Amino acid sequence: MAVPLTQIAGKVLLPNGSTAAGTITATLSQPGSVLDGAVSQTVAAQSAGTIAADGSVTLSLVPNDAIVPAGT
Repeated sequence: MAVPLTQIAGKVLLPNGSTAAGTITATLSQPGSVLDGAVSQTVAAQSAGTIAADGSVTLSLVPNDAIVPAGT
């Protein structure tokens, strides 16, 4: 059984309205784990995505309500 992920998608724009380039990183506020069936798995502390030429980016993240301890 795989841990379900939440997909976050959007467009990154600079203050002047032009598209951004580079990488975007999502970081947990503290280490956590998630149950995969009866097995506890450590959740990656960071997840990064490359911003495409048109500014679009997609990240697949473990939902906050599935991570223990709560509030990570």
